Amino acid sequence: IEPQRKISGKYVSGKMMRELMQKRLPKIRKEFEKEQKIQSEKFVVSNDYSKLNPLSAQGMTIKAVKVKGKDLLQLTAPEYTLEIHPELGGAIRNWKTKSGQALSSPGETLGLGNDSFMEPKIRSWNTPWQIAGIRADLEGITLALKFRIPQSADAAFGGLELVKTYQFLPNGIRIRLEIKNSNTKNISFVYRSHNQNAYLTTQNKAVGTMRTGATEIKRNSNRQIIRVSNEKQRAERHYAVKNPVGGGAASAEFSAPWNDHILKLETSGKVGFYGIWDDHPDRMKYATEEIIFEETKLAPGAKTVFEINWIFKKK
Repeated sequence: IEPQRKISGKYVSGKMMRELMQKRLPKIRKEFEKEQKIQSEKFVVSNDYSKLNPLSAQGMTIKAVKVKGKDLLQLTAPEYTLEIHPELGGAIRNWKTKSGQALSSPGETLGLGNDSFMEPKIRSWNTPWQIAGIRADLEGITLALKFRIPQSADAAFGGLELVKTYQFLPNGIRIRLEIKNSNTKNISFVYRSHNQNAYLTTQNKAVGTMRTGATEIKRNSNRQIIRVSNEKQRAERHYAVKNPVGGGAASAEFSAPWNDHILKLETSGKVGFYGIWDDHPDRMKYATEEIIFEETKLAPGAKTVFEINWIFKKK
C-alpha cells in the first residue's frame, strides 16, 4: 500500500463553486438569450406539397410534382411549360414553348428571377422560400412566395422582407418583387435580378443576340456591361469590365438563329446597367443576364417594388 501523499493545489469548497457559478450565470444567460433570439428570427419554411391540389384557369394548370426526388411546382399553359422550385430560390426554370424550344436554361438552381443584392456586398437568396399563396381566377394563375432575412443572419440586409409574385400570362411571365424594411434602421441596397435565359449561348457555331436601346451584343464568352444609367454604378466593380458600353434601355430583346421565338424583357424602376457574365463555352453553356437596378434606400417600414416581365413571340 502506497503511503498517503499530500496533494498539491488550491482547495475548492462547495460554497466557492456555487459563488463561481453565480458569477458566471449572467454571461451564460446572455448567451442563451442571444441563441434564443437567433432561433426565433430564423425564417422557417413549411411547404407541404401533399396539400397542394392542382389549380386550373384560362387553360393553365399548376400542380406539385417530384423531379429527381425533389418537390417543386409545374405549370402547364397552352403555349408553354415551366417549373418553379421554392426550396431553391423560387426561380423559373425549364421554361419551354409547346414545340419544345427552350426559353430559360435547364439548370436546377439558375433560371429566370433569382433574387440577390450587389451592394453593399454580393448576397444571393437561393434559399428556401415559403409558398404564400396560389390563386386561379379569370386572369389566369398567380403564385406568391415570401422570404424574410433574419436580422441576426445578415448585418447588411437583416430585416428585409421579400414577397415575389408570379403572374402567368398566355405568352409570358410577370414578376413582381416587393421588398419591405422591417428593421428599425435605414437600409440601402442595390437589387439584382439574376437570370439565365436560353439565348446567349452557342449552337452549331452560331450565337445568340441581345438588343437593348441603341446597343446590340452577341454571346462572345466574355463579361460585358451595358449601361442604362448615364452614371457609372458602384456595382460595376464586381464584373471587372474594362470597356462598358452605353445606350441601354429598360427593355431588351433576345434572339437566336435556332429559335423561332424572340424573348422580350421589360422592367420597371431605375435600371443602372445589365451585367452579362460569360465564360468559355466548355465551362459555361449559357451566359447570365443580370439586371442591376440603381441604389434603393428604405427607411424603417418603407417598401419598394421591382417589376420584370418576360414575354415571348414568334419572329
